[in-house]
Parts: sequence; structure tokens; C-alpha cells
Amino acid sequence: MSKATAIGYAVGLAVGIIIGIICLRFAFKRLNTDKQNTKYDERQIIVRGKAYMLSFWSLVIMLAIYSVFCTFVESYDLFVPIQTSLIPVLMILVSIVINCGYCIFNDGYFGVNSERKKWYSSITIIGVANIVIGLCNMLNNGFMEDGKLGFPFVNFACGFCFVIVGIMIFIKDRIDKNEEDADEEDDL
Repeated sequence: MSKATAIGYAVGLAVGIIIGIICLRFAFKRLNTDKQNTKYDERQIIVRGKAYMLSFWSLVIMLAIYSVFCTFVESYDLFVPIQTSLIPVLMILVSIVINCGYCIFNDGYFGVNSERKKWYSSITIIGVANIVIGLCNMLNNGFMEDGKLGFPFVNFACGFCFVIVGIMIFIKDRIDKNEEDADEEDDL
């Protein structure tokens, strides 16, 4: 990858993150029943705190392993089929999925004023859009740069993470529905 292309990816990523944060700030209000910021009850706040802790420590552990891995690779001049600068980005995505998964399965993901269907639809649309962008990157330039998996893969990975979160929400909804059905049968 040329230096100009690398700078372009870095600037594009930074601008995308900034625009994404601004858009999410406004979108979050629209996804709630009262058009206010998401509100959580005390139990949800505790669950979210534990989720942040789990995702933080998982990221710390992954980064510690990564630093040992990089030292080993540099010492023995080994070929790694992925750009080493991409690995921490993928680790961040994994820690985000850990956070979301813990929150989803412990009822801390959606606020008390959230419209679940709108959230689910938004997550699905964002995930599919990122996968499509990633596939376009693959078709235009491929995911590989200098024989290694590179930054064009990031959109695909982000989309995949959104799809995983969507699947987790779907599974949790099915679990809740089955528990409600079982409770109704017990009441009869």
C-alpha cells in the first residue's frame, strides 16, 4: 500500500468515526419511545458496568497477548498474513461484541424507553451496509495489501460484528419468548 493510500484510509477512518458519533447522537434519540436519551434502570446500569469491565479486561488481555506475539514475530522475522496494525482494530471489535453480548443476554442493552424493533432494524441495516461496503472494497481492490489482510477488510469486519449483535438480539428475543410461553403454561 502506498503512503498516500495509507493516509487516505487513516483520514477516512477518523472522519467516519467522527461523523458516525455525531449521527448516532441524533439517531439514538429517535430510536427511543419518548425521543429522549436512552434511560436505564438501576439493574441495567449495574449490568452495563460489568459489561464495560469485561470488555475492557478482554481487550487488555488481547493486547498483552498481541504485544508478546509482535515481539516473537519481530525476533524471528516471521510472516504474518495480516497487517499488524489491523490486529488491534479487530481486537477492539471483539471487545465491543463482548460488551454487547453481555448486555444483551443480561437485559442491559436496551433502555427502558427503547423501541427494540427500531434498534434491531438499525443494527441490521448498519451491519448489512458495512458488509456491502466491505464486499465492494474486496471486489475493487481486494482485502489483501502486500500479501497481507489489510484495512479494506475493516468495513466487512464491522458489518460482521453488527450482524453478530443482531443475531444475539434475535436469540435473546427467542429465549425471552420461550420463557414467557413457559410461564403462561405454568399459570394454566
